[in-house]
Amino acid sequence: MIERVVLLARGDEIRAQDLPLATSPSTSRVTKIGASSTLADLEKLHIEAVLAQTNWHQGHAAKVLGISSKTLYRKIRQYGFARPRAGV
Repeated sequence: MIERVVLLARGDEIRAQDLPLATSPSTSRVTKIGASSTLADLEKLHIEAVLAQTNWHQGHAAKVLGISSKTLYRKIRQYGFARPRAGV
C-alpha cells in the first residue's frame, strides 16, 4: 500500500487525498491525519476502513490490503479492533 501511494502521489509529499481510503462515516477520522501522524496511525486507519468496506470479511479485506489473512488477524489484535455487533 505504502509503495503504491509513494508511486502515485502527486509531488514530493504524500497527502490525505493521495491515500485510497473510503470516505464513509466510519472512516471520517481520515480527515484528521496530519504531519505528526505515524505510519502505524495510517496503517490502522486504512485497515479499519477496509474492514468496514468489506463488512469485516477478513479474507476479502486481506486481499484488498495485499496481506495474508494471518497477518490481518495479527493486525486486528495489535490495534484492538472489535467486530461490530449485528443490529447495533
